[in-house]
Amino acid sequence: MEHYASVVFEVRDWSDMERVSAEFNALLAELQRELELSRATLDLPVSRGRLRVAHVAKRHMLAHLGEPLSVRDLARTCGVGVTSFNSDFRQAMGITPHRYLRKARIERSCDLLRTTGLSIREIADVVGFRGQSHFCSAFVAERGLTPSAYRRDSQVRIEREPRRPR
Repeated sequence: MEHYASVVFEVRDWSDMERVSAEFNALLAELQRELELSRATLDLPVSRGRLRVAHVAKRHMLAHLGEPLSVRDLARTCGVGVTSFNSDFRQAMGITPHRYLRKARIERSCDLLRTTGLSIREIADVVGFRGQSHFCSAFVAERGLTPSAYRRDSQVRIEREPRRPR
């Protein structure tokens, strides 16, 4: 979030309103996520069993981001029933397993957008979305801007960063 605040204050040429608007929308989306997370973390302490379930599920999700993952499969991987899995994961993480998986896929897609030349469709496939449209909708919901705008913005940011002496 600090990055977005610094970008907004760095803007000297307000003629590039599309970029400013994209940055502002991304900042608002991040603030909304932060508020949701802070509300979720006000719950009571979490048991070891619930933490174990969340840990096993997170590891499995991150190892298999590009594959279809159902809650039933995740529950089976953790050795618990679907209802217990949903409850344990949500208590431990503050968000549902589906939401965590979507966030993890979006984070991985951000890395790919910044570091590869893969097309948006290819990135959607690599991170496990059913199609480019579904990926773009989820990306906008999480980040507040399109994958293309994110890629463009991160390339501009890389070009503007001063080179560090070796």
